[in-house]
Amino acid sequence: MRPRMQARQFWRTFCQAVENFCTLAASLLPQSSSDCPSDMTLASEATRLDVRRTSRVVCDERFAPSVAFGLEAKRLGAEVVRTHGDITDFWFEDLSRRWKEQPVGIAGLTTHGPIFCLERFAWDHGLRVVFRGEHRVLSSGAIAHSITGRPDIVTRIDRSALDSLEWARHLTHVVIACEACQQRSAVPTITSGSTVLADSSEPLVSWVIAPAC
Repeated sequence: MRPRMQARQFWRTFCQAVENFCTLAASLLPQSSSDCPSDMTLASEATRLDVRRTSRVVCDERFAPSVAFGLEAKRLGAEVVRTHGDITDFWFEDLSRRWKEQPVGIAGLTTHGPIFCLERFAWDHGLRVVFRGEHRVLSSGAIAHSITGRPDIVTRIDRSALDSLEWARHLTHVVIACEACQQRSAVPTITSGSTVLADSSEPLVSWVIAPAC
């Protein structure tokens, strides 16, 4: 087997192992049903200038929220990478070459495995995760959202949108508007309304990887 094929197979196996581990770990975490008041709002539209801040937007076609996330990103003018949980080809055929030329930002809504691997690849190119949202399914079927990122971005999140079926589409605008910055600010867990149920028990992660300033 050629060295490049061996490397590709290694990373495919590694990322799959990480995915399995993260899924198991997430299932063992205590489930919070806390709620917190908020009057945060987000501008309804993102501009195409905002879109240029990220070179790619990654979605996972196995999950309806991620599909909606990708469709909205495409509507806003972003270039969308569609996966089924495996980012090996994306890394070897696209991103690794692009980051060698220029460390540009990427965003996505995926499971834990892909972002775990991409974050570690990013370190070697001077990039960091500058926005992260955890979207975990509670025992009731509702989704708990926990967001960390730039304060001026986090405080523009509309909690009512997270409580709706449009939460993934809403987060597309959030991540596209997220600029690179090491400054981070955690917010309390925001739990979705009981009427908004997940189509899968798999936890998802929204994220932005960008050059840290």
